[in-house]
Amino acid sequence: MSDHPPAPAASRLALRNLSIHFAMPNGIVRAVNDVSIAIAQGETVGVVGESGSGKSVTFLSVMGIVRAPGRIVAGSIELDGRSLATLPPEELRQTRGRDIAMVFQDPQTSLNPVFPVGQQIIDVIRAHAPMSREAAKRRALEVLDLVGIPEAARRFGNYPHQFSGGMRQRVMIAMALALRPRFIIADEPTTALDVTMQAQILDLLQRLKKEVNVGLVLITHDLGVVAQMADRVAVMYAGRIVEQGPVDAIFHQPRHPYTLSLMRSMPRVDAARTAMLFPIGGAPPMLSNIPPGCAFHPRCFLSEARAPCRETVPALEPAGGAAHRSACHFLPELADASVRARMGVPAAAARTGSDAKPRRAAPGEEILRVEDLKVHFPVGGLALPWQRQRIKAVDGVSFSVRRGETIGLVGESGCGKSTLGRTLIRLLAPSAGRIHFRGTDISHLGPREMRPLRNHLQMVFQDPSASLDPRMTVFEILQEPFLVRGMWDEKARTRIAELMARVGLDPSHADRRPHEFSGGQRQRIGVARALALDPELIVLDEPVSALDVSVQAQIINLLQELQADLGLTYIFIAHDLSVVRHISDRVLVMYLGRIVEGAERDAFFAAPRHPYSRALLSAVPIPDPDKERGRGRIVIQGGVPSPINPPAGCHFHPRCARATLLGVAGRADLPLVEAAGRPVPRRCVEAYPPITHNPDTHDQACHFPEEGPLPGLGV
Repeated sequence: MSDHPPAPAASRLALRNLSIHFAMPNGIVRAVNDVSIAIAQGETVGVVGESGSGKSVTFLSVMGIVRAPGRIVAGSIELDGRSLATLPPEELRQTRGRDIAMVFQDPQTSLNPVFPVGQQIIDVIRAHAPMSREAAKRRALEVLDLVGIPEAARRFGNYPHQFSGGMRQRVMIAMALALRPRFIIADEPTTALDVTMQAQILDLLQRLKKEVNVGLVLITHDLGVVAQMADRVAVMYAGRIVEQGPVDAIFHQPRHPYTLSLMRSMPRVDAARTAMLFPIGGAPPMLSNIPPGCAFHPRCFLSEARAPCRETVPALEPAGGAAHRSACHFLPELADASVRARMGVPAAAARTGSDAKPRRAAPGEEILRVEDLKVHFPVGGLALPWQRQRIKAVDGVSFSVRRGETIGLVGESGCGKSTLGRTLIRLLAPSAGRIHFRGTDISHLGPREMRPLRNHLQMVFQDPSASLDPRMTVFEILQEPFLVRGMWDEKARTRIAELMARVGLDPSHADRRPHEFSGGQRQRIGVARALALDPELIVLDEPVSALDVSVQAQIINLLQELQADLGLTYIFIAHDLSVVRHISDRVLVMYLGRIVEGAERDAFFAAPRHPYSRALLSAVPIPDPDKERGRGRIVIQGGVPSPINPPAGCHFHPRCARATLLGVAGRADLPLVEAAGRPVPRRCVEAYPPITHNPDTHDQACHFPEEGPLPGLGV
């Protein structure tokens, strides 16, 4: 903007020995402790760590929006040498947006629902720059176009609820860019998004970093995102930076046990499946009761019986270079590659090890068979029944499941995965088709007929906070299935204690309510409830999507152990393909209510056949900077079309890279038509492709299977 002064050639945002405390009734919460970090304009710094490590509070303080009782008790925050912490409120308000902007984790709660998005951007611009409404509108349209909002002029007057999650996040980024700031703080900007929408947002941030030359702080718990995006990395634990350095050094030569543990606990989409993950034992400390010495020592595989860890807080010291620093008492040991490899396996996980084989039988006979299943929901309000449109949530799905196996069901939000899962256990009634469970057609059984089968079909929901009654104790939650089935007796009372112990919960905590447990513990309660009546088939709907990587590893291991011990059958719904690769035996890919590809796990990840599967895989970040640099990426544009009015022919053709390439090739034997502004094969828009069965175990729904396998992780 013409009235904005030119930015300094080398702007620098620096936090020096920053400490932030919250004075609470039960004591002092030490949220940030002696943090020093600098970000230069034009670079990306990734800040990683588990929930409660102090990442967000650290950078909320940069924006001056840490509210009482929180306050900065030591240190400074400087922008080009000017202290931000001591600025008068009006000057700080002008700095926000103009010099430093923030993109928050949840755009749904960050955008005002009662104002159009265009108006909200205009308000930000005019609050900081003296310009007319028309000039502000032109600038707002500029930034909406810059972040890839299609038809920005038409969408300018839309409200937040009229945008998808990914589009709302783009609006948040547009708002942050409106005044051309020198630094953007992005707090978990992709956590709630599908992998394809995440790829779009990360691609956008990378492009903007180059075009606008912003310094980017990327707060996240996803190490793959950090490997893809960051120049430097800071690892935080219990309010402190425990390691920081260049991205290659952090990923290839980590020098802190916490960093090593985070990396070992992650399932990887580019690695062969191991028997078990290596979770970090225990949980992060309460910031009101941080352990003495090194805060990580109660969970550390190095510190057992070592006095310095329990007595002295280690300082950040050079770890193989001045730019690479780590806070560990045993840096010389961690610098030895052979020692580091041995130490990379936490003691708590040593009994299972990466080469251990789970005690699990091979999949047995067919337990579930689904035939041409459809679930349609009428919409239309006051319209006559025959005039109402229908949401085709599930639209002709067929597959089978063998006893003891895990089916991974993947796809973007809105593709029908959760609806299918709920229908399989008859929480929803199908519109058409058949569901055979243990040879019995349950698709049209009424509540009375379904009652004897409910014991055998259970579900674990995505959000345990929403699925557990906050007024009930854990004992009452686990007691309820027995009461409903008329099975409550002393044996069932004993069973509750056994269930809690089996899922890793202390039975003495049965009188507590859900809010008194962590997120991972609440998910364990959900698993225990599903196990109460000895089910045979469990539908797991995104059971680890909201969890930290360390807690995620604990829950995944728990599910694998339960399956091996009890012979359970899982349908595992997820959008995280790294988790799916680790836990699944077979993979089904769903798009707009239909299965577009099915394959054995290893065959699927080695060479996905369907263009949609290929795009999903290419969008998954790999926690290895070297692999990320040499990797192409297929970024699917746009969102999933409406299931009320899906595209004609193959539903994926408006977003399909294969259809685009075939259209551009202009083969004489391939008639083309215009679709979505580009030529595509006529076949793609005239008929839905049938499922083709291939000898290499791949089933796919594509008109051009003869085009051969498409490389997966190497694209």
